[in-house]
Amino acid sequence: GVSPLMADVCKNCKFYLSSWTSKGKCRRFPPQVVNDGGGLLSSGEVESKFPVVNPADWCGEFKQKG
Repeated sequence: GVSPLMADVCKNCKFYLSSWTSKGKCRRFPPQVVNDGGGLLSSGEVESKFPVVNPADWCGEFKQKG
């Protein structure tokens, strides 16, 4: 595939919200409804979350900050 310009990555996007971890959240669209998997230790609860992304990730929805 073709790589995007290095400037067109999540950490430079106006929809990216950094966090205290090495990853951030994409706020381009509303949060998505997810469940906790329903496994043995699961509570079975459903919640909404924004996608977690790496700062160097990219997508076709990039918008420059500012």
